[in-house]
Amino acid sequence: MGKDIFAMVCAILLAIQPQPMHNKPLVCAHRGYSSIAPENTLVSIEKAIQSGADYVEFDVRYTKDGKVVLLHDSTLDRTTNVIGKLSEYAYSELKDVSAGYANQFGDTYSKVSIPTLSQALQLCKDRIYVEIEIKESNMASSVFEIVQQEAMIDGVVIISFNYNELLEMRKLSSSIRLKYLVGEDWSEEALLKAKALGSDILGIDGIPNFSQQQWAKKHQIGLFPYTLNSSWQLKTAQRLGLSGVTTDVPEKAMQLFR
Repeated sequence: MGKDIFAMVCAILLAIQPQPMHNKPLVCAHRGYSSIAPENTLVSIEKAIQSGADYVEFDVRYTKDGKVVLLHDSTLDRTTNVIGKLSEYAYSELKDVSAGYANQFGDTYSKVSIPTLSQALQLCKDRIYVEIEIKESNMASSVFEIVQQEAMIDGVVIISFNYNELLEMRKLSSSIRLKYLVGEDWSEEALLKAKALGSDILGIDGIPNFSQQQWAKKHQIGLFPYTLNSSWQLKTAQRLGLSGVTTDVPEKAMQLFR
């Protein structure tokens, strides 16, 4: 009788756990391979490609003259050798600016520059899938135009915390893939918003709690957390059957998943 009760309890526990959507979660390199090279640069993207990651993610913003370039922060202070807002610089003024992130990498990458979205997509085309994070308002049409020009509609996912930008992108294309990003304390409403975009995935902050896992299972939406770097986080994502992980350490993630 004891064994029967134990078997029944095990069956119940298995039934309420979310079922894996992938045997191996997809691996997305965060801002390129940002733990070994300056984030959001061509060298970081190239290292992500060479690592064998499934996706590479990078952030886009406008320069003063409306050029779409790769940069996470609104200012140049942290990752370049100049200070000030990106929006105060024309693209031509960025030519001699180093994006080598000296605070983290010293002089190793001092010659690395801030790339345009077009340059990044050209490097990635037919080599790796791309996640483009829109960091500002009123960028959807410009980003879409560049993606079209580079013939990359089928090779990108547009991601953003700005839901209106994703809605605008959906108006521009019925087929382009979208991923809505949310913080740690998201509710079931976030899944409904993702579905309204025609998306089957939600970008979340960290490991989801039990309620969040159950909501995702109910709505058949995959969960794709950021930014998971520790072995515990990565193995937990695999155990829970999450769709993928965004990480600064893509090679470590792939080794653990194997």
